[in-house]
Amino acid sequence: MVLKFRPGSSQPATRVPSQKMQDRKFAITIPCYKSESTIAETLAGIMEQEEAVLQRVVCVVIADDVSPDGTLMWCGAFGNANGRP
Repeated sequence: MVLKFRPGSSQPATRVPSQKMQDRKFAITIPCYKSESTIAETLAGIMEQEEAVLQRVVCVVIADDVSPDGTLMWCGAFGNANGRP
């Protein structure tokens, strides 16, 4: 069940029918810094999931905090090799 309400409103929350868990879309966020040695394995692990799960992924966000190593290079190489931007 999902409750819908407006902050600051005196109206009570209303119930909104929720989607089944297997129908929900989601995004994956990967925070990283100096992750050159692990980012490829992390991304490969995502790609190894079942097709039904991957179809629900809206996007993968890689939040890199200006790593001085090759983290971004690995991300770009992985995306290019897998036909992803």
